Amino acid sequence: MKKSAFFAALLCAVSSGAYAASDVTLYGVVDGAVSVSKVKGQAARVGFDNGIWAGSRFGIKGNEDLGSGYNLGFILEQGFKTFSGDAMNSSKAFARQSTLSLSTPFGTFAAGRTGGLSSDCGTYNILHGSSLWTSYYSTGNIYGTFILSDRMDNVLLYNTPDMNGSTVHFMYSNGMGENGDEQKWSKDDHYYGVGYEYAKGRALFSAMWEMYDHKEHNLKSSQIFTMG
Repeated sequence: MKKSAFFAALLCAVSSGAYAASDVTLYGVVDGAVSVSKVKGQAARVGFDNGIWAGSRFGIKGNEDLGSGYNLGFILEQGFKTFSGDAMNSSKAFARQSTLSLSTPFGTFAAGRTGGLSSDCGTYNILHGSSLWTSYYSTGNIYGTFILSDRMDNVLLYNTPDMNGSTVHFMYSNGMGENGDEQKWSKDDHYYGVGYEYAKGRALFSAMWEMYDHKEHNLKSSQIFTMG
């Protein structure tokens, strides 16, 4: 009994010390609405809808200053359904993002699960809106025009330091498909992405090239587009 109490106290002390040494934040978004919709020739529908604008999610993010311009960080983020509490992806504990990162004077390195360069989701996405995105110019949106990348597992990335508003982004995913990276490299699905972003003052522009290498289906696809 005394031994159990001792180890419990020791664990609390270590946990408290680790928490005090790091900047850890719990955050989230709750997004939902009661909606009424009507399709011609069919009865009206009244129901609860999730993710009307941003998508409900909760997350934990942390950062620790290692000194001399080095910072170690992590993000764990999961989506959920507002009105039921169910996970949006029941197969993963943190399906929206799960990454470890190291920021240095020479750039940022990260690994884990996150969105691709054009995914419009995750910390390392560099897709930006344009006049085509807003309903002021069009009733459609960017998703009807481009095939965007998605969230992926087994991501490695490197972002250069800010160079007077310019940054270059390199991203790779090993085994992003259904089989993960359990097979040998030549049989895995791969993602390759290179992007450029300029952000200074009110100016915002990005250009990127992405390629999917689907080994299982012997398919390759690539795209290049720019957004300002």
